[in-house]
Amino acid sequence: MINRSSILINSCDKYSDIWEPFFYLFKKMWNGVYPNIYLNSEYKKYEDADIPIINLNKGNKLEWGGRLLECLKDIETPYVLMMLEDFFYEKPINVKIVEQCVDYLDANPDIMAFQFVPSGEVLEENYLENEDFPKFIRRKKFGMFTVIAGPTLWRKKDLVNITCPKDTPWAWEYFGSIRTWFYGKKIYSWKSMGDCIFKYDLEHGGAVHRGKWVGYKTREIENKFGFSIDYGDREIEYDWMKSHDFNQIPPFYKRIKSIINNRMKMIKELIYGFYLRITNGIRVNE
Repeated sequence: MINRSSILINSCDKYSDIWEPFFYLFKKMWNGVYPNIYLNSEYKKYEDADIPIINLNKGNKLEWGGRLLECLKDIETPYVLMMLEDFFYEKPINVKIVEQCVDYLDANPDIMAFQFVPSGEVLEENYLENEDFPKFIRRKKFGMFTVIAGPTLWRKKDLVNITCPKDTPWAWEYFGSIRTWFYGKKIYSWKSMGDCIFKYDLEHGGAVHRGKWVGYKTREIENKFGFSIDYGDREIEYDWMKSHDFNQIPPFYKRIKSIINNRMKMIKELIYGFYLRITNGIRVNE
């Protein structure tokens, strides 16, 4: 695995306060030899005496997608395990399964990614059957959010192809998924919630939700692992539903413009994904 894959942690300077607890837990949970570990941010750096962190600082002139693409240019391995900085892992990571997925990608060029969290898709029973990858299910070809920011082992070439420079994290998951529909590559996700090898707070997507610490989870982690998180100036939210004001959705007539723009962008992304397929994955926006 070391020579064939790397770890890329996507972050930004304003989340640098989260790096220390992330790496503290990561070191406890990664039960294998470390591959190269890259940290994607604008200017700030992080160093750790125990793990080989390579800081990739790309400045603040690029959108999230552009910064990701620039980082991928600096990674030489054909596969990349990508994750976010607020995934506070709570149990040992079975590195042997990650290594097995590297072998799967080596042997199956028609697969672009293995996601290590369940997709939540409701699939027919016969769709779940897969003797070759028993812990995984194949994502629906035309499913929504088939591209996720959760821990995923990517074929780097395919990750580059489905990422556009102007992507925000949301646009990357939403429109990146549409780009895969006619791309011609398969995506697999972890089958069962109960035995996830990357266990973190999936309900909120991590230890930080909408810029605030998920207080009940971070306190639970502190008690469980016996260390203290420096909360700094970041707000702590204990009742995360308070940040969801469902009565503030604009009326339909105020959303017409954005709805039309999104539908037009969907068509554009479908054409782009089809183009990628017929050109065998040659990017058109580099």
